Order: sequence, then C-alpha cells, then structure tokens
Amino acid sequence: MNTVGIDFGTTKTLVAAVDGRSGKPEPIRLGRSGYEVPTTVHVDAKRQILFGEDADDLLASDGKNYLPRIKRDLGTAREHVLNGHRFAPVDLASEFLRHIRERVESEHFHGKIDHAVITVPAKFGPAARRDLETAAERAGFTSFELLDEPIAAGIAFLKEKGESELGNDVLVFDWGGGTLDIAMVEHRNGTWNLNHDLLEGDSQLGGEDINDSILDAVNRGVKAAGHVPIERMDQPNHSILSRKVVEMKLMLSRKESHTIKHKHLTANCDIEFPCTRSVLESFISEELDQAFRCLANWEQKARPAGKMPENVLLVGGTSQIPAVAKRLEQYGMKPIRWVDGMRAVALGAAVHAHKGRGEAQGIPFDGKSETPDGSIASRRDAPVLALDPASIASDATPRRAIDHHVLETTGKVGNAREETLRMRPEAQIYITRDDQQFGPYSIHEINAHLNSRELLDSDLAWYDGLPAWVPLSNVNGIILPNTPPLPPTGGGCPNPGGYRVYEDVPWYRRSIYTTCSCSQTS
Repeated sequence: MNTVGIDFGTTKTLVAAVDGRSGKPEPIRLGRSGYEVPTTVHVDAKRQILFGEDADDLLASDGKNYLPRIKRDLGTAREHVLNGHRFAPVDLASEFLRHIRERVESEHFHGKIDHAVITVPAKFGPAARRDLETAAERAGFTSFELLDEPIAAGIAFLKEKGESELGNDVLVFDWGGGTLDIAMVEHRNGTWNLNHDLLEGDSQLGGEDINDSILDAVNRGVKAAGHVPIERMDQPNHSILSRKVVEMKLMLSRKESHTIKHKHLTANCDIEFPCTRSVLESFISEELDQAFRCLANWEQKARPAGKMPENVLLVGGTSQIPAVAKRLEQYGMKPIRWVDGMRAVALGAAVHAHKGRGEAQGIPFDGKSETPDGSIASRRDAPVLALDPASIASDATPRRAIDHHVLETTGKVGNAREETLRMRPEAQIYITRDDQQFGPYSIHEINAHLNSRELLDSDLAWYDGLPAWVPLSNVNGIILPNTPPLPPTGGGCPNPGGYRVYEDVPWYRRSIYTTCSCSQTS
C-alpha cells in the first residue's frame, strides 16, 4: 500500500513515506537541490501553471504573474488574477497538490497513492480546512485525512527517540514559514491527542513575516546609504535582494555576523549591508514578542492544570532562530532540537498514514471514521460530530467544556443585536456549522476568522456558561466585517450601554472591540 505524509507548508512543501524495508519515515526528494518544493506558482498567458522552483525561475522576469504563500489564502474569498486568469485560493492549492501527487506517483511509487495524510496548523480555521479538503479532492487524492501539525511532529520525535526522553506528553513549539502553534500532544493508550484546552498560536505569524520585517530594515539601510529603495527596484534586483535577505537570516542562525553584498546593475552601484545576530534580533523583535505573548497565554492555561513541561520540542524553520531557544531558556524551559526537526511534520504524517491508514487518533479535526469494511473515510464523507444545534438542551455541552472559565450572560439570549452576551476575555468559544464542530477559539481568533470570511455571523457559537448554541452575532466582543468602530463618547464611561468599546491592539495588527473595562464581568 502506497501511503504518504504531506507537509503542505506556507513557504515549502515536503512529502515523506515510510520505507518498506527499514520501517522508518523518509523524505521524498522533489526539489532540485533538496527534498522540499517551494509552495509557489506561476501562470502564463495560456493558463499553464508552473510550480515550485520552475515558478521561482520566472520571479525575476515575470514577478507579477508569480504567487507565493498560496496556503495563507485558504478559507478566504480572496481572488488572484495571474496573466489575466482568475483563481480562487482553493483552485491554486488543488493544482499545486495535483502536481505533488503526480510527481510522487510517477517518480517515487510508480503507482497510485492509496492514502495521504495532509498536515494543517492547529490554529487553521474551519473554512481553511474545508478549502484544503476540497483542494485535495480536486487534486485526485481518493483517500486522505487532515492531521494537526503538532501531533505529526510529536509522532515523528517519539518514533525516533521513544517516550523515555520526553515522557508521554510533548509540548511542541511549531513555528514555520506561515504559522505558529504551541500545543500539548499527549500519548495515551497508543493514541495521540492534541489537547485543545492547551493550545495557543497565531495563524498569521511565521518566517515569511520575519522575512518581511528584515527586508524593511535592510531597505531603511539602503535608503540611508543613498541607494534606490528596494520597493522601487526593478523586479530582477528586487527578487535577488529579497533572496539574499532570507539567506542572511539563515546564516545568522549559524554565525554571529553576515554581510549582504549586491551589485545593482541598473543603478550601477554596489550595496553592502553588514549585520550581526543581535541586530537581526532587534529587526524581528515584534514577531518574537508576539510569539512569546502566545507562550505566556499558553502558560496561563497550563500552569493551573499542572501541565508545565520542562522540555519543549522545537519544530519548523523559524523555531531554529537562536533567539527562540534563548527566550525559552529564560522561561525555565529546555528547548529540544534534533536532526529531523525541520522535517518532523512530514515524517510524522508519513508514520500516521502508514500505521493503519490513520487508526485511532482521537482528535476532532482528524476527520477519521472507520467504515464497515475497515477503511478510513475522509472528514468530508464522515463528519466527526453529528450535531443538531436546534435540539441541543441546556445539559448538552460540546466536547471538552472549559469548566475553569467563569462566564456569564447579560440580557436575554435572542436574535436582537442589543441582547449581547458578556464573557471573560479568556473565554474559549466553540463553533458549529453543517453538523461539524470546531474550536475552541479565543475572541481574537474568532474576529480574525470573521474578518477573513472563514466564519460567518450566522454560525452558531457556544462557550461554558451558555444554555444553548447562539448565532455568533449575539456574542459580545464580536466584530462583524465592515462594522465601523464605535468612538468613545465624551466624559465618564466610554461605553455606558456595556456593549462594545473600540480598542487598538498594535501587536494584533488590527483593531478589535472589547467589553468596557468598567462593566461588571464577574
């Protein structure tokens, strides 16, 4: 049986399979100079699509029809126009996955893939997951499932090292090209579970954002030296310099200093930008601060539950930045690196795919359901939870209710916008749509998913303390898309009605509404 694990990453994609002789997971070489393939596309005038390094070759000469980071747009209504052709994010993802499937089948197996496990960030929203499922189906995967990346990483580590080194519970700090997941993976009775009560992260914070911040800093240096700003350079010079910025980030993970050297042929000038590791860390301080705010939030949940591990498993390229390990040590944690840390997600997915085609996993987003013939159906065919929200009584609560959160409602639960529901900021919210349950999410994550159209205001929500499922539009703190902010009124309480207050949160990169600080919340 041909099974594979696919780490469909924001910047690069890696495929792995278990070797039939050794029983060990091994990466499949699909790149020109390595195993990974850049998750990029280029579209020509005839709508022919090139992928990976073939697409990268055309970045300098035809960058306007080149698109990276295609995974980030899944679950959104965004549309891309490349060489006059329109594509939804799911269209590009399906074409890319088809390319991956066809190459693996023709170059590695010389036969069909029987089952694939495709990994997703733990903080991936429900709409993004559905789009990825649709893309996989369109790409020709006849049997597949989605697996949370922290679980895949934990499987890979414990497959190689055994349980003795870290024990049964693994804290995974998975910071890759596009997302950050901080998650507790638990191994109980032969099954792997993602503890959703102990999950934090940021679905829009990764190595690509760090690259952008470094490029901005280099650009300031270039302009200060009197050179042409990077944003005004022609496409070839811009792409070459951008690539050298990424190389500098990698080099400064291995040594203390590095200098970017670039000869700008059009402007007939030489650009030199010396940088040290400490200076680089100052360039990316905002991203590092946000990552460790997520860790602090995780700690606030974990410590009362007695789930504070000493060891932390570093997964993903961004987690290899020395400042990450240094800050973890300041937290009193011991960062664990190992040789396969960069490939852990794909390797763990391959092990999971090989072992009974995804047997006994136990987490809602897996979407596995064993059919009478013993095969595993995808989540699209077999929803994990068959919920009828209209019939849920007050004593029927979603899976994994957060008992330690003290929440309350104000006003009558109804359809009127004025009858809002008040909750504590740390509330964990569950969402249901089309008989499937997702979550838990924080209020900030819910607003982000609403803003990207991954969630709808008509989706039903529940958190501990509510007697029934209610529309998202009734939950206090929710910002519906295109809703203008409410400016504070002059004098006294800025929000005497106790509904919503406009608050700017710079690290979140957007504005949110919160309950008034002078309103009673307990």
